[in-house]
Amino acid sequence: MPVHVIPVGERGRIMLPARIREELNIREGDRLIVEAAADGSIRLVPLRQAVQAAKGMFADMEPDRSWAEEIIGQRSEDAEHE
Repeated sequence: MPVHVIPVGERGRIMLPARIREELNIREGDRLIVEAAADGSIRLVPLRQAVQAAKGMFADMEPDRSWAEEIIGQRSEDAEHE
């Protein structure tokens, strides 16, 4: 991907180049996650991409499974063994 130099405008606003928006399918009204890295760089991630990644992390979990009940059950078992 090419590198672009863009100015920071009034009130800290930036404009993403059209080519980047088109390549990443970013549309008006889309929400982006802004992350400041320790090295001083800034990372922008479309919220929909982050949501899809999170869904993928939990894809193998059983939908009717109560994780709260499971944790409570594990804690009860641990308490019985103490």
